[in-house]
Amino acid sequence: MDNSMNSMFRLVREPESFFEHIRHGKSLRFLSSWLATVSVLCLAVFGFAIGLSHSPWQAFSSAIKMPILVMGASLLCLPALYLFSRAFGTQLGLTQVATVVLAGAGVTALLLLGLAPVIAIFVLTSHNYPFFQLLAAGSVTISGCVGLFYLRRGVMGAWFILYAVVGSQMAWRA
Repeated sequence: MDNSMNSMFRLVREPESFFEHIRHGKSLRFLSSWLATVSVLCLAVFGFAIGLSHSPWQAFSSAIKMPILVMGASLLCLPALYLFSRAFGTQLGLTQVATVVLAGAGVTALLLLGLAPVIAIFVLTSHNYPFFQLLAAGSVTISGCVGLFYLRRGVMGAWFILYAVVGSQMAWRA
């Protein structure tokens, strides 16, 4: 699996082959670190766009907080996700489950990167802050749901609810 953005797009277009790669345990350390890096960068760009609604300093702060929010929720849910997946008979190891969780976060981050220019345009041209809040929350919600869909496909059907609840609680408090 190459380390280009094409791999991320392959995750979106061909998730079954991507998750099959993970199930076989091929180059998981490289893949998980690559997914984490790409996710953090994409989330930082989206956070920066969101933060521009207040000030340049807030943009830099949000560029740091957004990756912490998403990756933190992933990290918090990882032990429970791993243990429950084992309890329900999934034969994935901890590194495989972590890579699947990072794949879900990566899809979310990639979609948010795509929405960052839309957010930035509304930040720069609109003074309707309630609309901007709704746009930002809707962007994160929709992208997060798609990312959770990929998480569900990679591990277990119903377990993605934990990740959704923890992520939304962290976002509410951030």
